[in-house]
Amino acid sequence: FDCHNSETQEGKVDLEKLPFRITTLEEAELWQKVLNALTAGLDGLDDLRQIISQAATHLLPGAWLLLEHGYDQATAVAELLAQAGYDTITHRDDLAGITRCTGGCWRGQVG
Repeated sequence: FDCHNSETQEGKVDLEKLPFRITTLEEAELWQKVLNALTAGLDGLDDLRQIISQAATHLLPGAWLLLEHGYDQATAVAELLAQAGYDTITHRDDLAGITRCTGGCWRGQVG
């Protein structure tokens, strides 16, 4: 049972050693999502990279892509959005004053 993308990470789960049993495909898919959320690459941005790279095919020009991220990832997320062709990049803070949301406007072209 592979639990990680073999191209980016190593790791497998030995189902016999788990304190519970995964008995259905749906349970396995749920646990895959949990593991993916906990292992987003070395910098924690792999999932956001994937969202950013695929979002433009679903957005009309002028639409915004808003992303929630970790407390220390605003600058990196803004750079990823800019590299993917988004502009008017902005940040929003949470109620504690920590920047947790970064977004950009899709203009319909890369670069």
